Amino acid sequence: LVSCSVDESVKLYNSYGIENSKILLGIPFYVNLQKNCEGPGTKTGSGGSKWYNVMLNDYKLSDTMKEYFDEECGVPYRYDPTTKVFISYDNEQSIKVKCEYINTLGLAGIMYWQYGQDVDDMLTDAIKKYIMKLLLSISQYLSRYTSLFIIIVAIIAFLMPETFAWVPQ
Repeated sequence: LVSCSVDESVKLYNSYGIENSKILLGIPFYVNLQKNCEGPGTKTGSGGSKWYNVMLNDYKLSDTMKEYFDEECGVPYRYDPTTKVFISYDNEQSIKVKCEYINTLGLAGIMYWQYGQDVDDMLTDAIKKYIMKLLLSISQYLSRYTSLFIIIVAIIAFLMPETFAWVPQ
């Protein structure tokens, strides 16, 4: 494989018997900047990663630098046809899409890298905002059974104190 979508990747892992509950979705907190680009979907010879806040400061939206959202891929990008700069990245909208995907498929959760590049916590705040649905459902599930677990442990400790050797006698 050279590349595939998140959905194709999840299906590939599933085909090897890996359950959704064991799969994390990764989000890069850096931007991919391409120069000398003729537009989305075209090849370019130069590129690299930049800090997220560098994009916000050095590649601001303008009359020529426009922001778009690729509905099929679920990610934003910026393109300036005069400077031929193409930038792909994640933002709150794409993180929301990814968190909804995680929640829908019951994936294990989300991970990200290059935390230091999210200097204003915009991306981590978006994760907290949209992944909370999943966390709340997990905590509601656990809260149903936590009381029962504590009662069972207390009964075992009372009936068989030797089972809990670490408990002072």
